[in-house]
Amino acid sequence: SDESDESEPPVSLLVADDHLKLRVVDCETLTCVGVKCAPPYGADPVAFLVPFGENRTDELFAYACAKDVAGIGRLPIDGDPNKSMGVVAHPGPVLALAVSEVVETPDTDDDDADDASRPVTTRVFTLGGGGVGDGDGDDRGSVVSVWRVDVAAARKLGDEDVFLSATATKRTDAMTKAQSKISARRVAGLLEGGAFGALAEEAKDAFAFAQLRAQGEDATRDRLVDVRRGTVPLADVADVMRFLGFYLTEREVNDLAVELTYEAELAGNPKPQSVDFDRFLALYVNRRPPRDVGMEDVRRAFETILDGEGDAVSRTSLLEMLKTSGEAMSDEELSVIAKALGGEGTSVENLFPEEVTAETFAEDVLGFVPAEVR
Repeated sequence: SDESDESEPPVSLLVADDHLKLRVVDCETLTCVGVKCAPPYGADPVAFLVPFGENRTDELFAYACAKDVAGIGRLPIDGDPNKSMGVVAHPGPVLALAVSEVVETPDTDDDDADDASRPVTTRVFTLGGGGVGDGDGDDRGSVVSVWRVDVAAARKLGDEDVFLSATATKRTDAMTKAQSKISARRVAGLLEGGAFGALAEEAKDAFAFAQLRAQGEDATRDRLVDVRRGTVPLADVADVMRFLGFYLTEREVNDLAVELTYEAELAGNPKPQSVDFDRFLALYVNRRPPRDVGMEDVRRAFETILDGEGDAVSRTSLLEMLKTSGEAMSDEELSVIAKALGGEGTSVENLFPEEVTAETFAEDVLGFVPAEVR
């Protein structure tokens, strides 16, 4: 019926990327509605992810990284590192992952027993290499490991004691909100220095300044700044992130608004107009790249631009790409960038040499030191 269709949760697709993120894609609209940190175990991106449990949208998942690590976690994914665990499953690549949920056969001859009342044994299977067996190379499937999952314990991953002590029917809205706050702060713990380190303090300063700006920078009246309980307008969130060194594209700014709107709709709440500090910090940690742009990133970008044709692109072609490809830049924007990179009096034409290689772009334009270029 139409009523039953409306009660069904939306179907989402989890997509792992090479920035150690998991993207939540709404299958109906093919829209990215969330970006979260992948389980923080190992240095490789997630290669396999399989949901399991009674309710596939709000239960558990098994995952494996491209190398070494496999583990389990709780859905929905929100970037909280305490909601997942990982182990070294293989000494090399992990090539496949599967989950088995088997209803145990009772010892009695009672065939009328309800399957729902029978215990279920959950096992995770991983296929990995590591140089075991005959042949060369470590990318072949040599070992199948079988892991038995304590589902009851897995369902408690990330829960605080006050939340665990209450049954599902006795968990109040206040307890749920408190658990959500604690989870957001644990995401912030992934920052360099932790949730109370120098970067987190810098984020507080930026958040406070955004509150002042929202109330008017030229005001003479007293203005309220409260990082702990206050909020900043949704339109200012991207600017605060840029202050912290994460320069979002316009597409990423739009994705932020989509994510917050999507979460509000699922919870039956109106579209949010502001964000508190804990939610802001969780958004920032979940979305920022895991490392700074380096020389290898510049080289890969130039390989894509050149498409195998030489090792340099002409200044004219590069400027044309900047004006027409991706999030195209206007002449005015390029002029501002040229002055920021080269100083007053620098134009776009003399910012780039006639022939631009990855090395000259990195050293002469971006200002990478020679050691980084090498």
